[in-house]
Amino acid sequence: MTFAGFRYVAAYPGAQPDGIARAVDWSNPSRPKLDGEFVKPKKALVWVAWSIERQRPELLILEQRSLRDGLVEALGDEDFGFNDDNTAGFLLKVTRRGTGLDTSYSVLPKAKAPTKVETNAMTTVSELSVASLLDGGHPFVQPAAEFTTTPESNEF
Repeated sequence: MTFAGFRYVAAYPGAQPDGIARAVDWSNPSRPKLDGEFVKPKKALVWVAWSIERQRPELLILEQRSLRDGLVEALGDEDFGFNDDNTAGFLLKVTRRGTGLDTSYSVLPKAKAPTKVETNAMTTVSELSVASLLDGGHPFVQPAAEFTTTPESNEF
C-alpha cells in the first residue's frame, strides 16, 4: 500500500511469503486470520475527504485502477496543489459509466479556490484520526475507552 508517497507494509509474525497476505475467515464475526492460507492483497488508495454533495466527511476507498491512476496523475500535476492551510486548490469529479463488467471510471480535476464552507470542511476532516487507518481502526469510530499498560502509582 502506498500512503503519502511511502510504501506501507505490515508484517505479521510467522512465515509469510512476500507479496501476499494471510486469508481472513469473513464468515466469523471476529474475523480471525487463517493459518497457512494466503491471498494476494488488493491495492487501494484510502483517505478521508469531504463530500460536497452529502455535506459530510466520508471514507474513500479507491480500488479501481483507472481511478487510482487518474488521482495520482492529477495530484502530480503542478496545477492542482494544496494551499498553505492544507485545503485543496481543486475539486475532483469522479464519474462512473456503464454497469457490470462494462463499467469504467474517470477522475476529472478542476482548479478552484476553496470557499469558506470548504475550508471549514477541511478543518473537520483534518481533525479525524486518519492515522487509525494504518492500525486497522476507523476514523469515524472512536473507542469507548483508552487502555494503557503502564501502571499508575497509587499512593494511599
